[in-house]
Amino acid sequence: MEKTISTCSYGLCVFSLDTMTRFLETKKIRSKKVLALLQKKKDLYLETIEQGVWMPIPSINSGKYVIGLEGYDDAFGDEWEQVLSYEGFNLDVKNGFWISDIGSLQEFNKTEYEGDGREETSSYGTVSYYSSKEQWYKDLGGHVSHLAYWYDVPEGKYLLAVTGFARKEIVDDRAANYGFQFKLAKVGEFKEAKNPREEAYEFNVGWIHTTKPAVVHWLPQKESGVKWPLEKEEHGKSIVIPLEDDKKAYLRISFDIVNQTEENTNNCRVDTWFKTPKDFVLESGKEYPISEEIYKRGKTSYKELGTIRIE
Repeated sequence: MEKTISTCSYGLCVFSLDTMTRFLETKKIRSKKVLALLQKKKDLYLETIEQGVWMPIPSINSGKYVIGLEGYDDAFGDEWEQVLSYEGFNLDVKNGFWISDIGSLQEFNKTEYEGDGREETSSYGTVSYYSSKEQWYKDLGGHVSHLAYWYDVPEGKYLLAVTGFARKEIVDDRAANYGFQFKLAKVGEFKEAKNPREEAYEFNVGWIHTTKPAVVHWLPQKESGVKWPLEKEEHGKSIVIPLEDDKKAYLRISFDIVNQTEENTNNCRVDTWFKTPKDFVLESGKEYPISEEIYKRGKTSYKELGTIRIE
């Protein structure tokens, strides 16, 4: 039986309850809004990463994911294909650890991870279940969504590897078409800290699976207006490909601004979005002109930016 976790918070996380609790007590942190605190205070966040207090899997699509731990679950068979893989994240395990919706840290409450199980019914009729083994939520239609699972892993320091998978044949949108496999390697001590929030890591397995790698060749700045090296502000541009009959193919692009080795050239991942004509498909090996759509004073104009080659 597949284990699935549902997230409405655009992320998952891995943490040991005892390790997290001891860290918060040592830092004299009483606020239950742990996630907001770690998003706001970068130094504190980096300390949690160095000590293996937790490992976030950020910026993924909301929805349902299959999860599995090597040696404990047999989650991903021939019907799956590997999409991404990263390793070397610190995790300090004391009394097992949880794989959870990252939203569980928005209002962190230790008691929700203890006991043989209890249900809490809201005034709206929804039900939340908490225990030392799992957490789930039942909506008004009786549909159950799991939010967290506990794994009985021996105490110690580990390096955590994460592999992302996608089903070879996508099923119903409400099903879990994507997932993460976790693997642990025990170590004596942590020697370095890899920050999963860095731009070098892209965990959005659904986005990677449905997009294509590409290379953008920008025109010089005086023609395109694009500064080099590319800055994050460029992500806000509405980029289009001119088509026949005055139609436009609108692109969603995730630029790689980490490894910019050649001036006026960017690696990226790209797909088309809902305004794109249905008969237009980005084809591998082809190059397309790209422009920026500019809407001003009720009028739309286009500024040529360069070309994009689909890999």
